[in-house]
Amino acid sequence: MYDGKFIEFPTFVDECRTDTSWGINPETTHGCGNPKDGYLKFGIWSGFPDKWPNAYKVVQRMSLTNLDVAQLAMYVDIDGMEPEDAASKWLADNVDRVNAWVG
Repeated sequence: MYDGKFIEFPTFVDECRTDTSWGINPETTHGCGNPKDGYLKFGIWSGFPDKWPNAYKVVQRMSLTNLDVAQLAMYVDIDGMEPEDAASKWLADNVDRVNAWVG
């Protein structure tokens, strides 16, 4: 949709997190690619499992792919949808997966 080119970031190394000499910007850290085994993590409060045990079971089953996250970002950034509308569309388009998470 937009003119541009893909940026080839240097391969991720642990030093990239703390050493500005790693990466593409000598002014800051974190200028390398992401770790190959990285994934999106869902964060919950330590009391969550006790307060909402059924919701905790759902969160434990949830799994989003890179394509899922990219699709949601596209709905908002490219298609101009409100985040709530993008989430509703994604949920409707992925009802079988969501039902599997909910049990």
